[in-house]
Amino acid sequence: MSKERFVALRAAHCVFHNRGWEIIAQPGESVILQKDETAFHHFEVTEQLESGSLSSEEWKRICDLAGVADSDLGEMAGKANS
Repeated sequence: MSKERFVALRAAHCVFHNRGWEIIAQPGESVILQKDETAFHHFEVTEQLESGSLSSEEWKRICDLAGVADSDLGEMAGKANS
């Protein structure tokens, strides 16, 4: 995994965590972000975005529903990388 991707994923995890999402990371398992009855596998979603099987519009809709669409990943990346 590239350093840039790693920092972006950590920043996204910070954003979700700051908005009340639980980060579930069990050894050998996919990272799951969960809030109430909603959960998704963050690394799988990232791979789907990169491959084009998940459109940026659908990801934006997910972020809107999750309450994180207005977050600044650049700001969080600085915090996650320090």
